[in-house]
Amino acid sequence: MMLAGGLFIFEVLNTFFFNRKEIQRLWHFRFIRSYIFGALGAIVFLAWHYYTTGWIHTRPDSPYQKIWFVASFRTILRNLLVLIHRYADFGRVFVYIFIVWNLLFLGKRIGTKAVKQLLLAAITTVSIIVFTSIFSNNPMGHRYFLVSYMMLILTAFIILKSFYKFQKWIYFALSIALITGNLWIYPPEIAQGWDASLAHLPYHKLRQEALQYMKHHNIDVRQTASFFPNITRVDFVDLGNDTRWFENYNGHNDYIFYSNVYNIPDSIFETLHKDYTAIKTFKSFGVYVIIYKKKN
Repeated sequence: MMLAGGLFIFEVLNTFFFNRKEIQRLWHFRFIRSYIFGALGAIVFLAWHYYTTGWIHTRPDSPYQKIWFVASFRTILRNLLVLIHRYADFGRVFVYIFIVWNLLFLGKRIGTKAVKQLLLAAITTVSIIVFTSIFSNNPMGHRYFLVSYMMLILTAFIILKSFYKFQKWIYFALSIALITGNLWIYPPEIAQGWDASLAHLPYHKLRQEALQYMKHHNIDVRQTASFFPNITRVDFVDLGNDTRWFENYNGHNDYIFYSNVYNIPDSIFETLHKDYTAIKTFKSFGVYVIIYKKKN
């Protein structure tokens, strides 16, 4: 819904800046009708949902309720830094350096209509999402800005194709930057967008090896705690008809099934090192799974 709102903003500004001859159509009922009908379904659903449940986005007793409060000034600054990181992460920073360098040194030469429209689309389509993310306590996922990433990468491609003779070498370098960006793995204390990177691929095999280890050493899954997204029935991941569930972490569990692909709070991470002993570790390409046992 927010992307659709951003698309509306783009179409209005794109017409105003680049198609002034058609600016009258913005006031035409046919143009307005297309967005009204698109929004009507969302409006009806949200109104019905609020009428039947009393809440729209998050139920009052949800653990996620607190993240939607208006952020403090300090949180807003942190969110701005997080937003910059979300854009630069996984090798995309080199694509943006290429765009900025060309804007600074080639100037009007690359200021074609196509480049300007793509840059406008990269900003406006996610403008509502960016505004909402910055002024709330809700963590930002990389996937929220996927459309913007695509527009910026396409902008770099058009600049490269139109103004460079040695296209293949630059194209190769930028492609390598994006591909190897999937190998960027941060320390476990820093939350990472594992669902937006191929870096998580080794985890699935390591998880299987860890489960086999637990089976051979009589460590019951039902007495072992884990973290999202592994707090689920084993069968839901493996499709092996194993109906056992991992426990929720409470600090008193006998065993812990942990991987660095689980973004856990620093306080829990410190507790693992203080109150638990790692009895087995499985590693591959920067990803690891650790079986912990409670001390004493």
